Amino acid sequence: MGRASAGERLLLSWKEEGGPRSRRRHTKGFGSRVLERGLVHETGSTVHLDYRPDGLVCTMEIPLPKGARNG
Repeated sequence: MGRASAGERLLLSWKEEGGPRSRRRHTKGFGSRVLERGLVHETGSTVHLDYRPDGLVCTMEIPLPKGARNG
């Protein structure tokens, strides 16, 4: 996949609610490793995990491939 310029990015954010209390662990789980290492390495994305007591908030900025269109 080609790298995108600074303006061609998808911003994706989600917040988990209604589950057990969120807390940062000393070891990373599979999902955290996939997001923080795999997605970043494979696509040049940025990932931020915010372990709030009321639920995890994950924010990702993902470069769009060259030639991607809106709509």
